[in-house]
Amino acid sequence: MHFILVMLISTAVIFHAKAQTNNNNNNNNNNYDFFDTVVNNHNQIFPASGIPSAIEMVLKYCKVVDFNFYDLQIKWQNKTDGSFRDFDKKELYGITFSQKFNLPRDESFPVDSLFQAIENELKSGKKVDIMLKLTPPLDILTPLTRLFSVQLMT
Repeated sequence: MHFILVMLISTAVIFHAKAQTNNNNNNNNNNYDFFDTVVNNHNQIFPASGIPSAIEMVLKYCKVVDFNFYDLQIKWQNKTDGSFRDFDKKELYGITFSQKFNLPRDESFPVDSLFQAIENELKSGKKVDIMLKLTPPLDILTPLTRLFSVQLMT
């Protein structure tokens, strides 16, 4: 089983609250029940452990670890010099992770290419996890970014 990490621009996102998903206007909520359960029962336990936290959610979603699995975050703690590259081409519990989109975020950032890469991965049946660098105020932007990431994975 493969899981694609489309990109990591950088991580400055702190998730202290449990994630929320928005299933309004969705006539088939049953398809999302397990996914919602994974997301809503997972916690980021360190301010800078968003990357391993995302990997842990994928492992939980794929049912290869149980809901109390936080080993990756415990090892990572508040490491600030890491990225999704730390998990690129790595197999964890039978799931292979790969990073497909890693460019600096500046005025030359190819937004259209990013969305095309996301679309291609989703069309091929792969799951997509995305992290974007946010600037303050994080308390306003964090839930939106988490929701964006969650909806892409479903």
